[in-house]
Amino acid sequence: IVLVKLNEHTTFLARITAKEGDKIFIENKKFNRNGNFLQEKYIMNNDKRVFSSRISKRDNLAEISIPEKSFFLMVDNRDR
Repeated sequence: IVLVKLNEHTTFLARITAKEGDKIFIENKKFNRNGNFLQEKYIMNNDKRVFSSRISKRDNLAEISIPEKSFFLMVDNRDR
């Protein structure tokens, strides 16, 4: 878990969901890492709508590889 300071008034709590060398994508709000959809019981998806990646990367993200010396972070409240 990582604290991410957006500005002097806003700090987010985020999880490291992938590390260097991992391949990830999001499909209809479901997070996939290295070919496995994760069971994320802690996340909050209050908005039942699912947006295409042309509108927002919130619910669908094409596969990416995490670069060397990098992490991929996500917050639990992903609808915002």
